[in-house]
Amino acid sequence: TRVIELHGSIWSIKCTNAECKSVPFENTDVPLENIPLKCEVCGAYLRPDVVFFEEMLDPEVVGAADSRTKKTDLFLLIGTSGIVYPAAGFAHIAKVFGAYMIELNTERTPLSTLCDRTVIGPAGENLPQILEELKE
Repeated sequence: TRVIELHGSIWSIKCTNAECKSVPFENTDVPLENIPLKCEVCGAYLRPDVVFFEEMLDPEVVGAADSRTKKTDLFLLIGTSGIVYPAAGFAHIAKVFGAYMIELNTERTPLSTLCDRTVIGPAGENLPQILEELKE
């Protein structure tokens, strides 16, 4: 199953010119060789293809996430504050549609009460253990 990147991908680069016909492309160079990056099509600056504060999420991506959430039997909440919507709303949808919910976080969140299990601590340490348990 493909991951739905609700807020985009830091590895995808797009043109800042909304009129430009260029297509976002992947760039995993760390560090970037030339900063700032410029579009080869129109010359405008390039940026990560992610949603910044005050920008709108792609309605198609939100719709895909909503659809998949309604069909899932396991919903993991990992490292979230649980207060930024619409992303936090998917936990409520998952619960209504009967998903088993596990939260991994460094502290409890407003979504903790929805979860069947909450594990407090670093996700990097706890996630491998949870995934092993789920395999069994």
